[in-house]
Amino acid sequence: MQAPTLKNIALKYGSLSDLFGELELDIACFQVLVLVMVVVQINDRETKLVEAQLTKEIVCVDDCESYWAVSREKKGYSGVVTYARGQWRAAHVEVDCLASGESDIDREGRVVVSDHGAFVLINVYVPNAGDRPARPRLGFKLKFLHALKRTADGFRKQGRQVILVGDFNVVATPADVHASMPFDDLYAPEELAALHALTEGPAAYVDVWRRLHLGVADVYTVWDERTSARAFNRGLRIDYVLCTPGLLPSVVACEVVGTDRLPPKWSDHAGLLLRLQGLAAPRPRPALRAEKLRPPGQRSLAGFLAKQQT
Repeated sequence: MQAPTLKNIALKYGSLSDLFGELELDIACFQVLVLVMVVVQINDRETKLVEAQLTKEIVCVDDCESYWAVSREKKGYSGVVTYARGQWRAAHVEVDCLASGESDIDREGRVVVSDHGAFVLINVYVPNAGDRPARPRLGFKLKFLHALKRTADGFRKQGRQVILVGDFNVVATPADVHASMPFDDLYAPEELAALHALTEGPAAYVDVWRRLHLGVADVYTVWDERTSARAFNRGLRIDYVLCTPGLLPSVVACEVVGTDRLPPKWSDHAGLLLRLQGLAAPRPRPALRAEKLRPPGQRSLAGFLAKQQT
């Protein structure tokens, strides 16, 4: 399935800036191929971006900073970006940092960690373990999930509130799987245990959508477009907003965004929209124009975009 393009966005909203304005987003998170949103209005959204596709319109959005993690192993593979607007621009950002930046799990452009004062946001695209029966990347996926938990727990031990958003590539419970798909055949027990290490127990990160929709079934975030599964709602819920319990009093809503606002042809994933209130923004910073921004640890946008135009 093709990822959302500027043409898709222009036809529906006019520009990325107009999209953020229409959905009232302060923070938008994108990952590979999927569209998931989170707000603080935090909003999380997923899309695969090949390096050559990056244009000024995508990278430089007025009143936004954008923070990018791109694969160092394979062009156009994976990739995560977080946009932050106005007063919610990050005070500090790290990318691909689950294992100090040197491990294999830090080379595929799967994590952006940004400090927004009231919370630390971890925008993540968890690797797929691969097709059965071999599941060639199961060990890699488990290593990634364990490191993700250590990273989140580290911020928590510092007294920080934490939000994790993105495509976790594993379902939490049978209620998150359409009845036509046998739950026990989808994932290895180790995958489920790795996710449950995050979402269950006394130190759990709260699955915000599920907490607000107890007992609700048949709500999914991804469908197999090769079989027109979306038309029959045969899907999975593998995209999450997880947070520390201390943020729950600030949660106003967490919803799966319908196709009326995010057209299905944009992605095989739905959007997630989290709304928070009553949080203190990071310490004020001087206003910046988007075209002057430079993501942490990356070459200048001006140089990058000039190269794309030659």
